Amino acid sequence: PFWLKLVGRVAPAAHRPSSAELLDPASAAMGFVDLLGESLQSAAGSFGTSEALAGKKAVALYFSAHWCPPCRGFTPKLAEWYSKDLKGKGLEVVFVSADREEQGFKDYFAEMPWLALDYSDRTLSAKLNSAFGGGGIPALV
Repeated sequence: PFWLKLVGRVAPAAHRPSSAELLDPASAAMGFVDLLGESLQSAAGSFGTSEALAGKKAVALYFSAHWCPPCRGFTPKLAEWYSKDLKGKGLEVVFVSADREEQGFKDYFAEMPWLALDYSDRTLSAKLNSAFGGGGIPALV
């Protein structure tokens, strides 16, 4: 089955960052704060988004939920790839939960070696899902 869906979207020219902004880590970090909010969750607790994503070469958004069978099949594979290779190459993954209750999110996120949006910010999750993951789950963008 096709568990992985890659979605590419191109920002309108008026919203594309300049090459200088792309190369400036401070600008990139602020862009992630605008996109993902002030903080991200990890197994160790909450971290500022800028701090958590500092120095990363790429950031992927992972739209998934514990109640989704294809997600439950794909997540362990992604976690393995991330831990063995992708993290070392500079990729960070941010989990955007589609779980219906917080306990499901907590149980599922405990299986993941990456970061997550705060579950309580359902408005931000909905905005990101609409912008990037609206075609269903699982989706890795």
